Amino acid sequence: MEWKEKKLEKGPGEAEEMERGKRGGDGDERQDEGKKGGREREAEGRGGMVYSWETVEVVAFVVVVVTLLVEMEMVVVFVV
Repeated sequence: MEWKEKKLEKGPGEAEEMERGKRGGDGDERQDEGKKGGREREAEGRGGMVYSWETVEVVAFVVVVVTLLVEMEMVVVFVV
């Protein structure tokens, strides 16, 4: 099997990320006035949302509690 060296093409944002990494920052910590931070921009590009850890913890807690109550047959769940 013969190995060939292939030059990787960078996407539109990857070159900027590489440059930011070389300068010592990834841009997530930096937030300019009136502009979105790195994570918000990244999530918006993927069509996702950014949640705080507090929100994630509350939702996880509610899911666990409801699951335990259903397992103990303390709650009747109707699926429509």
